[in-house]
Amino acid sequence: AGAVSGKITVTIGGTTATSSTDFAVLQTTITGFSPELGTDGATVIITGTNFSTILSDNIVEFNGTPATVSAATSTELTVTVPAGATTGKITVTIHGKTTTSATDFTVPPPTIVNYFPAIAAPGISVTITGTNFSSIAANNIVKFNGVDATVTAASPTALTVTVPAGATTGVLTVKVGLATATGSGDFEICSGAAELVISDVVITNIGGATSYNVSFKVTNVGAADADLTKMTMQNYASADAAVGSDVAASGYGLSSGGTLSPGQAYTFSFSANISGGNTTSHPYLIITLFDTPDGSVPECNIDNDIVIKRFN
Repeated sequence: AGAVSGKITVTIGGTTATSSTDFAVLQTTITGFSPELGTDGATVIITGTNFSTILSDNIVEFNGTPATVSAATSTELTVTVPAGATTGKITVTIHGKTTTSATDFTVPPPTIVNYFPAIAAPGISVTITGTNFSSIAANNIVKFNGVDATVTAASPTALTVTVPAGATTGVLTVKVGLATATGSGDFEICSGAAELVISDVVITNIGGATSYNVSFKVTNVGAADADLTKMTMQNYASADAAVGSDVAASGYGLSSGGTLSPGQAYTFSFSANISGGNTTSHPYLIITLFDTPDGSVPECNIDNDIVIKRFN
């Protein structure tokens, strides 16, 4: 280890012999790496010369953080970006001699684009979308207003997490390595009541049509049962993406959904007619859930009982 170029000497019984020519220690070089940015868990190929073909001989670090080498040839190393890596140089050390990359490897910070739902009770699954998450679930530290959550699935652009017990309404954060992303709005904790959210709206129609087909999912993300047999739905066709300038587009009871316990969902599908308009004059569909007739399905926040979706 640590050998340098020069003569080779051999001493036996006090007699020393020296080689007539120099022994040259090959110098390792890093000529590049691909990709040039990534988060922990990503695979990076380092190209160069005179790497060791013995995996353990190649000590690779990302800005000082040791990485795992999974494959090695004399000209290429396959490594995994380590947890905690930060933007900086890549180094390869072989037998005590260190080679440093000419350019930095970039570890971009995570960002939170959205989360759905934005309100839920503890134990409910939430999907966080964004960028630069770790594909290793445990390397994404998610907190609901400071309370650690469990990440059950992860990709660079989406995390599936469970709202933790003890969480309170407040900021949602995701930490990857040393960088932390904060959501743009508070995540609301629902306790003691049901909470319905509408998602996965799919509309089938043609331009100018006076009828349409629609399907959508209703999920109870609250802490209490939601008896859909005591609820109705009213659809409106609107001239713009706001409630107003609407015409009726049929209403239905939700009895087929039965009672949804926390975390359960039901998908509704039906055909309907637009009264006094069509999908060209009123290109937006507004779906609204109503707790009728006696207010017996209280929710944490009724703002989620409406969704607006454009026709084709």
